[in-house]
Amino acid sequence: MSAYAGQTVRVYFETVHDSGPYIQRIDNVVLDAGAPAPIPTLSEWAMILFGTILAGGAALYIQRRQMAG
Repeated sequence: MSAYAGQTVRVYFETVHDSGPYIQRIDNVVLDAGAPAPIPTLSEWAMILFGTILAGGAALYIQRRQMAG
């Protein structure tokens, strides 16, 4: 959108209703890419990995216990 910087850009959305066409105009639109998603740190990745291994181990334990009993 940098090609349109400082210019007025009009956006029109048109929908058709049973009573005929309906045009909706939007004013003062701001395009914002937003903040990028944070990348987990090494310690956060370690906690994610630990939690996954712990959950997997618990699932295997429960499965083996059900098969044995």
